Amino acid sequence: ARVTLRLKIDGRTVGQPRTVTIAGDAAAPEVVTFTHAFSSPGVYAGEVAIDEADDLAVDDRRWFAVNVRDRAEVLIVGGPAQAAPHADGAMVLLFALDPRIDERTPWSIRPRMVRHDAFTPADLQGVRAVFCANVPTFTAAGATALIEYVGDGGTAVLFAGPNVDAAAYNALFIDQPSAPPGPFLPARLTHPVGEVGLRAPAMPLAEVDFDHPWFAGLGMTEDDVADILTQRRFGVEITSANTEVLMRLAGGDPLVLTAPYGRGRVVLCTTTASLQWTKLPSVGLALFVPMLERFCLQSDRQRPDPGQTGLGDDIFLPIDVAAGDGLILTSPSGRVSERAVLARRDADRIRAHFAEVDDLGVYRWTGPAGADAPTAAGAFAFNLNGSESDLTPVDPEALIAAVGEDRCFVAASVAEVNAAAAARSAGANLSEPFLAVVAIALILEAAICNRRTRVRPGAIKA
Repeated sequence: ARVTLRLKIDGRTVGQPRTVTIAGDAAAPEVVTFTHAFSSPGVYAGEVAIDEADDLAVDDRRWFAVNVRDRAEVLIVGGPAQAAPHADGAMVLLFALDPRIDERTPWSIRPRMVRHDAFTPADLQGVRAVFCANVPTFTAAGATALIEYVGDGGTAVLFAGPNVDAAAYNALFIDQPSAPPGPFLPARLTHPVGEVGLRAPAMPLAEVDFDHPWFAGLGMTEDDVADILTQRRFGVEITSANTEVLMRLAGGDPLVLTAPYGRGRVVLCTTTASLQWTKLPSVGLALFVPMLERFCLQSDRQRPDPGQTGLGDDIFLPIDVAAGDGLILTSPSGRVSERAVLARRDADRIRAHFAEVDDLGVYRWTGPAGADAPTAAGAFAFNLNGSESDLTPVDPEALIAAVGEDRCFVAASVAEVNAAAAARSAGANLSEPFLAVVAIALILEAAICNRRTRVRPGAIKA
């Protein structure tokens, strides 16, 4: 059988429908991909549905919800300006994070740059991630603001450089006793290693953790990065048991390290963001740019909205509200409920339980915005569990054996069940247990009769 699937956003069909063949129960499921570009930020309700009616209409569609964010605001703190742009790490980062030539081209990141001597704690307001390139040192207020920003869920990425004062970094970000929960940097900086020049030796990049979410799916291997050379970098002493080394040079020296701090994450690159010490931003462009983008877009500060839920599941909301304070739920049919919402803080998230989630479709919720709330509204989808719409045929003999009753009858109609029961009983009165068994068979009859067509749209992950 052939069926037509279509994608709908807020009730409107978008893109071209897809026609697929349902080959039967033994066939592997066919993957169907829809692509849609949203033109503006906001909360959208979507569904994928088939046009043709079948024996179980309730599972002919799957809903999903997506909260399309505005462009991610990113801050770049640059060290002393350099005459040549390729030698200025802040300028390299600015171009890598927004390489567009035409401003009308859609892009997910909006970077802005300040020089280190103009940086203030206020610059961190509202940014998804902060990049520091060859910053000599920080004021006490600037260092404290950076620590608090990451502790509250932000991502800080620090690139080394010729102007970096390692002793100042260690004093501010590792030795400070007033900086719980432990050292801020994933490693202590020691001293620069290697020389720079045409005849100076260079170390190739030897290892990249391609299983890490920041690098997974790039389609690269260690062989693809062997030509990325680095001449100079800082030596490090790892200070945290939670530190991960994401890149290593030949010989084992770490090039990129990361560690969690509070609700956020710190990344330390032991070489420059410019071309002064490394070819990572040029020869390694196919690795460098996606890495920077993922630092921003996969920031812990960007808490995702729940896309889907199941019956009885709790929802983790990307808002900061007091337990049960002002959360309102609107069902797919438009029913508004406040009393159905039970919310409580679970670590650094809000866990909400919506008791009146009983209609299939997309639910929308609203709540008061908090200090770190990316949005005060969201949505999630409630779909059938896959096992509830499994149309795999059931063998009647296996069902009778599972029930464990000699006088259990399975047939295509009530009349056939009655006839079989009459023949077996030969006119005798049916006992109460026997009536119960027949009732079970009748309840299952509809599902067994409907198991002629198997249509299983895949679950849609928002």
